[in-house]
Amino acid sequence: MKTLLVYYSFEGNSGCVADIIKNNSDMDIEKLIPDKEPPKSGPGKFLKGGGSVIKKELVGLKAIEHDPAGYERIILLCPVWASSFPPAIRTFLTDHDMNGRELYMIGCSSSGHAEKMFDKTEKFTGVKLSGTLSLRDPLKFREEAEAAVKDFLKKI
Repeated sequence: MKTLLVYYSFEGNSGCVADIIKNNSDMDIEKLIPDKEPPKSGPGKFLKGGGSVIKKELVGLKAIEHDPAGYERIILLCPVWASSFPPAIRTFLTDHDMNGRELYMIGCSSSGHAEKMFDKTEKFTGVKLSGTLSLRDPLKFREEAEAAVKDFLKKI
């Protein structure tokens, strides 16, 4: 089955997971690059980042190389922001219909709990996720992340 990994990385954790996937699969990979992001540190990081999620903001995205319409399976990978997905993922999901595809999601967070984000993704897309994976700080816990990702890839 033709699979596309679509990911957004803010602090590098999702990028770390994307590298693990790249080294352990032959799927196509698309990195979402927004035209604006919150500050990388300080109170603005949480106020602007979390606020953009609460306000359900969309962002401009750099043109993507892979058209999701040509894939039967899509894996979304992103950090958890305010118990939801960041604006780059919201924009991608707004621009591309996920109906009729197997949709999977991987969430990276400090707690390792992305369940609320998964629920919100299902509600937003109207598509039941075929599988999910919650990871805790993959940059800090790379070995655990790598083992979990390899197991996840075997299951799909």
